[in-house]
Amino acid sequence: MKKKVLLVWWYDRLDLIEPFLSMQDEVEFTVLFYRFPEQENKAVADTLPFRRIFWLDYLSPYSLLMDVQPEKVLFFGNESVGTISLIAAANVMKIETCYVSHGLRSSLDEVIVVKDSVQTIDRYREDNKYYTAKKWHTLLFLFLVISFRNLKTIHLVLQVLYAEFKIKNTFKKLLFITNPLRKVKKYYLFAPENSLMMNELDHPHSSQIKYTGPYMMDQLFQEMNTKSDDFKNYWLVIDQPIAQLTSEERFDFYKSIGHQANSKGKKLKVKLHPMEYDRIQENDANIEWVKQSSDLSKLINEASGIIGFYSALFLPIITFKKCILFDTGSTQLVHKWSDMEVVKLLNIKDFDIADINFDNFDVSESNKQKYIHQFVAYTDGNCTKRLKKLITN
Repeated sequence: MKKKVLLVWWYDRLDLIEPFLSMQDEVEFTVLFYRFPEQENKAVADTLPFRRIFWLDYLSPYSLLMDVQPEKVLFFGNESVGTISLIAAANVMKIETCYVSHGLRSSLDEVIVVKDSVQTIDRYREDNKYYTAKKWHTLLFLFLVISFRNLKTIHLVLQVLYAEFKIKNTFKKLLFITNPLRKVKKYYLFAPENSLMMNELDHPHSSQIKYTGPYMMDQLFQEMNTKSDDFKNYWLVIDQPIAQLTSEERFDFYKSIGHQANSKGKKLKVKLHPMEYDRIQENDANIEWVKQSSDLSKLINEASGIIGFYSALFLPIITFKKCILFDTGSTQLVHKWSDMEVVKLLNIKDFDIADINFDNFDVSESNKQKYIHQFVAYTDGNCTKRLKKLITN
């Protein structure tokens, strides 16, 4: 008999849903993420073998849970009024609730600063009609958490209401809502670094936390574990949009790195971010612009050095390759990696082009192992199997 699981997840983003597709023989997933069907990416959503439901299909979290009848509920996030309501109702009904890592987060103070910045994700913008329409439903959904089976639900609703109207920052709201019904029972996290924020927010017992490793990167780990030392004569840039540079400034920046590579007898390859695929760039003597790569691990493995800013993609890369990263001031993680001496870190606003040099630094095996323990946990490429075992138990 398949385990019935409600997956509150960004299901129409392929990289995030793909690990769960491999579990469908043993798990019957129902997925929930959007308020309206119009918000879906239909090209992806319609191909999924999962039942899809929407928040507005149900007036209360209890009616949602009674319809789906899950044995376990997995959460992509735990901060919205809807998810808090659903977590509380599941806790009242004694249904197991779990938060699952989907990326690398560090300390709470950094996340709070990010959440204080201007919202750029389209579905959460105040001018998005699907985000603002029928907001009364969110309040009704919350009010209907109240249950005489557990009178702590009354206190929870009052705390959430106060936080929603008096506190602007999402994670400061969570700190204010101390009612235990707000909190999930289990945490399936990539590695100890992810637990820093959760410990500050929820103060879970260590027995509630399980580490899977970065399961979305299993294939990269598997392929990079079989790497050879046959380096090719190029440096590789992992492109990523960053707030500090316009696209034009970023591409000019890459061209200056290309000239430095050329002075070292190297070519530069730039693995473009998917958002930049439509930006036409012509290859020249110094730079090759790479769009979709069918063999990303080979592209990484054969590079004599990797350059970038910050990306979860660096979790496996740092394990295997020398990396030079540029500090944009947007994350503390690159400083932690630099302090561990597993990357070379340069300030994007103040650096000498000659500092882009892979020959004048090395990463010790002991530092690499400390990095793996804190940020990766497992490098065996079996992280999805590990997550599946946790879900099905």
